[in-house]
Amino acid sequence: MLKSCGVIVNGNHTDIALNFYANRIFLVVSQYKKLGSLVTVRKEAALREFDNENTYSTKVIFGKDDPEIHAAARYITEQINADKPFLISICLKDYEVSTLRTIVKTIQKLDLKSP
Repeated sequence: MLKSCGVIVNGNHTDIALNFYANRIFLVVSQYKKLGSLVTVRKEAALREFDNENTYSTKVIFGKDDPEIHAAARYITEQINADKPFLISICLKDYEVSTLRTIVKTIQKLDLKSP
């Protein structure tokens, strides 16, 4: 089931779309009306005995491989905290924390429960 919306973030129209699959969630976040870099994000089990924090691994499989893209994909996934791995297409004009926070709030309103 596809869930999508558009929102103005820091003066830029931002398209957000979520599609749920059996083994992952596909998320598109774009301010350019096209797909951006494709990033896989997986939650890894913490190996430390007394650490309850999750760690996330990111890998750009297509497109621009910049640290800000890795950081944005990881931040979005950490804040959403879904039970499946993500495939994220991200294409933003800026990667400021305020931009990412607004995007996360919008995604959370889309109700992340798969059908």
